Amino acid sequence: SVFLPNLPALETNPSFHVFDQIVSSVCTKSTRKGHLANGSNNIILNPTFEDELSNWSGKGCNILLHESMEDGKILPLYGKFFASATNRTRSWNGIEQEITDRVRPKLAYEVTAIVRIYGGNVADANIQATLWVQSQDINEQYIKIAM
Repeated sequence: SVFLPNLPALETNPSFHVFDQIVSSVCTKSTRKGHLANGSNNIILNPTFEDELSNWSGKGCNILLHESMEDGKILPLYGKFFASATNRTRSWNGIEQEITDRVRPKLAYEVTAIVRIYGGNVADANIQATLWVQSQDINEQYIKIAM
């Protein structure tokens, strides 16, 4: 799975939201020749949420789909929709997508995400993409792939 973002724990600020248009494109593509079976370079399905929350889930949080927020002041950068991660309590909570069948060993991938922070008392945030790897013996590993 790839999931974004990794922000400070939010136990003291439950009104804090993360908006993704992974938020508009986690456009993830191989830097070597080769395409997915469907001919696309993008390993992220439904990157602009045009199919609502299809292929997305929340890891330790709730995710919501929006056309706008704050009376139209917050709009998606691309497309009609964006998603928000709410009720996060840990830094690793966020929006995720299972990509196991769409990546191959020894290929480099580029990840692009548009992330907005919204909420009271938010002056600074650390955002990172994390790759969650689970081996056949059930060991889990979290690898920071972008900051």
